[in-house]
Amino acid sequence: MNTFFLNWFFNEYEKTIISRQQLFKSIFEFCVLLKVEDNINLNPKSQYYKAVEQLASSKQVACHQKTQFGYSFFSKNKDSISAEELICLLFPYGSLAYGSALYELKLTNKQPQSVYFKAPSRSLWKKKALLDLPSVPEHLRKQFNIQEYFDYIFPIYPYEDIFLNKQLVVLSEKNLNLDNLVKHGDLRVQNHFDLLLDTLRKPQYCGGFAHVFEVFNNNVDRFLDGLINYASNEGTCIDRARLGFMLEKMLFIKHPSLSKWKYEMTDKRGGSRKLIAANNFEEHFDSDWNISLNHSLAQNPPKNRTIRFNLT
Repeated sequence: MNTFFLNWFFNEYEKTIISRQQLFKSIFEFCVLLKVEDNINLNPKSQYYKAVEQLASSKQVACHQKTQFGYSFFSKNKDSISAEELICLLFPYGSLAYGSALYELKLTNKQPQSVYFKAPSRSLWKKKALLDLPSVPEHLRKQFNIQEYFDYIFPIYPYEDIFLNKQLVVLSEKNLNLDNLVKHGDLRVQNHFDLLLDTLRKPQYCGGFAHVFEVFNNNVDRFLDGLINYASNEGTCIDRARLGFMLEKMLFIKHPSLSKWKYEMTDKRGGSRKLIAANNFEEHFDSDWNISLNHSLAQNPPKNRTIRFNLT
């Protein structure tokens, strides 16, 4: 048994890295299984510390981010992994978003220096974690009281730190839809429609407004009907104002829904009606969309549309 967990990590565990919480969860499930099948009694906590000792003493394993609670995660030295993959494995509820999602979905060829990650509220995070707890047969629940191990088994909420030389930027969203994501291997990525709306909400996380315009110019034709439908049903009024202005006044796109959206904007006023939410309000105003054009590119949009390249 002196190399049992080490052999398990390299030969049976499918992922390149394992968090301390996932390690404990796997060991807890292993102990329950041994009791059910062979009537062998093992204490999950003592087995966990044996596993940590084996992994930490092996030259084949890299131990990362040691804290007062132990190492944050362990990795197989022989395998490489991106910061984006690592973050998705460490934090199982949430997705790559904004500039990181644009790159992973091939909507741009500009990879951001930071990793942008959307996380649900802490209450939703906890709710998801509770649903993912290991199951224990009724007759063993007293012996394996999982509530005693919550501190060991709950995946930690995302925190901003350096992961593999990339800064993680965490953006919490209260009502984040965790079922409407795009999955690429170990990556979880914001879906195209929500992402394109988000680029207009927070272009500062997407390389700036000029880059957002470039993304739309090169990709919007592929997603136009779906994006308009999504914005009509899931977006807010200000979402439709920003998107409508972009489509009509900057990309010269005509669509029946844009007329309906413009009617919705009638008599809308207020300091929050800005093309870029993070920028100051400017008097330069578009009367059709009732929105402050607080970016120089929007104040002097292209005279016609030229698609420079099209990423596929």
